[in-house]
Amino acid sequence: MLNNKNLPFKAKAGLMVLFLISLSTILTSCGPPLSTRASQVHLVNVEQIRKVVNQCDFLGNVRGSALFPYCCVFSWGFLGDTFYAGALNELMDNAAELGASHVFVNMGDGPFLIGEAYFCAYCIGPDGKPDEAFCMGEDGRRDVGFCEDQFGNPVGEASCKGATANDRTECKANGGKWIPALDQPTCEKQDNTWMPEASDERACQEMGGTWMPLAKDKKTCEEKGNRWVPNEDVVRDLEE
Repeated sequence: MLNNKNLPFKAKAGLMVLFLISLSTILTSCGPPLSTRASQVHLVNVEQIRKVVNQCDFLGNVRGSALFPYCCVFSWGFLGDTFYAGALNELMDNAAELGASHVFVNMGDGPFLIGEAYFCAYCIGPDGKPDEAFCMGEDGRRDVGFCEDQFGNPVGEASCKGATANDRTECKANGGKWIPALDQPTCEKQDNTWMPEASDERACQEMGGTWMPLAKDKKTCEEKGNRWVPNEDVVRDLEE
């Protein structure tokens, strides 16, 4: 129809414009727009993925594709970037559905993509401090360094003066005054011996304790009675 020699030039031009608009509408519909939740997911490149794998929680594999694969294949040579973006938008939305904060695309370079979804977070204890590895004693409490006198008796242990309590918070609530345990410099200054806490798994096992490693995922973190929260440091590091 566009090659019909009987049509005037303006008519041909109008039909050409109409054809291009229609084609553009069809092609751009091959991929979904970026959703609000997907816009909160950080896209990780090959140089950043190692840091993410080491510090983040793997949630699962995610996929993304264009809404109409046949039109994408047909027009791949014309708008390849558009279809890649559409597939990426869907992949990131699927990652957001899993609760991911980061996603890495590891397969595909067209309208069909596969990636890995991660939640970058860290573990904090009830006191708000970052989780750390430690030795759990046979009494179910964390092993800590303590001061010992020349006869091998513990001295300078933490206590609550004027009330009965097991920690600072409970002591204060009961109207007492919390007396902290002696630290290493004070202990040694008084000619006593400082007995350090078990600092590795072997030392912990030798004393009959259970080694509690640094939590690297949500399950391990919560098993230690801690909270798994987003790691803003990872986000900042990857953005720099």
